[in-house]
Amino acid sequence: MKSLRQRRAWAIWQQLADGLYVGGEPTAVAVHTPEQVVQLQRARAAKAAAEQQWVELLARLQDGRYQSEDASYLQEVVALATKQRENSKILRALNQSETPEQAHALLLKIGYWDEMVNPYPQRLTLPTQSPNLPISQLPAEDRRDLTHLLALAIDDEDNKDPDDALSWADGRLWVHIADVAALVLPGSAADEEACARAANLYLPEGTVPMLPPVVTEWLGLGLAEVSPALSFGLDLDNRGSISGVEIVPSWVRVTRLSYEQAEARLHEEPFASLLTLARRYEAGRRENGAVNIELPEVKIWVANGRVRDTGRCPRP
Repeated sequence: MKSLRQRRAWAIWQQLADGLYVGGEPTAVAVHTPEQVVQLQRARAAKAAAEQQWVELLARLQDGRYQSEDASYLQEVVALATKQRENSKILRALNQSETPEQAHALLLKIGYWDEMVNPYPQRLTLPTQSPNLPISQLPAEDRRDLTHLLALAIDDEDNKDPDDALSWADGRLWVHIADVAALVLPGSAADEEACARAANLYLPEGTVPMLPPVVTEWLGLGLAEVSPALSFGLDLDNRGSISGVEIVPSWVRVTRLSYEQAEARLHEEPFASLLTLARRYEAGRRENGAVNIELPEVKIWVANGRVRDTGRCPRP
């Protein structure tokens, strides 16, 4: 039988080990106040509830489902899927590899993400929003009126930022380029942002422009009845060599066509002359040793919430 002293010592040790009513060391026991006891009880209850939530969360994820209240837990998986962090407590607890690909797979499996979510721009730290920067109005300056020329902008049928067009008249080839420099001055905030981005970001779900969208609205060739442009007039001899060049700021009236629409009109002018000119230049390049590599083109995009593709088709 234990002595009374031993029983008391054991009871005190249990109270110390439990830590609810007393704390400290066996040689310096401190009795908790009622307020401290309540705080400890609340903390213990919260910890037990959190542990139970964690167990239930893992069970749901194992079953391939989640609840709305799981969103805060899943942010670490989202961060790993987008390469914003390098590990995940959830994946580790599920005995899954802690990789962006596995994180992406889990988010798809439980339905937190669908196949429309594209993690790659964030993984590559690419901007996913249009730049929000001020753009001045088009300045008043002399521009050559070339609206009498038929200017053709030929692009994919879903192109939304037409920036070049062609005209053919009296042996002169005109190349019209959207006059971006008229609005985006060198060294301006918009210019520096465009330099940092280098190009528009073309994604299956849409395009992230390198310039504020208003630039395309104001300068896109054929988006308005008349468009400002920088036009290059090229005089060509019988062999197609350039014998003269004229560069002018201009106003042009642009007709937009898809590749298919243009191909259907190759027997008409000026399409026939432009085709003859293109073939002449192609033959010249081949004579000079150019290599023409024919590769199929695969186009993928998202429309009405569905992934679509053109399959493998020749380049236009």
